[in-house]
Amino acid sequence: MADAMLDKFNKYLENTNRVMVIATILDPRFKMRCHHEVVAINNELEKLYKKYEAMYRNKIGFYLNALARKPNELSRASSLT
Repeated sequence: MADAMLDKFNKYLENTNRVMVIATILDPRFKMRCHHEVVAINNELEKLYKKYEAMYRNKIGFYLNALARKPNELSRASSLT
């Protein structure tokens, strides 16, 4: 029975009118229903971006500090010899 229902569902989806799909996407009522989800997703992506940016800045800061220390260490080593 489930296979018959799935076949009917797939047949229905194959025959959808593309104009109706576009109209549904552009319908303002549909957009308003999805607006809250889009805002939530945007907020989560922003948090993720800020977290990644902080990690990246910490990593870059570590490398820049290490590079800044190397010339000082090299100059000390050459002055000892």
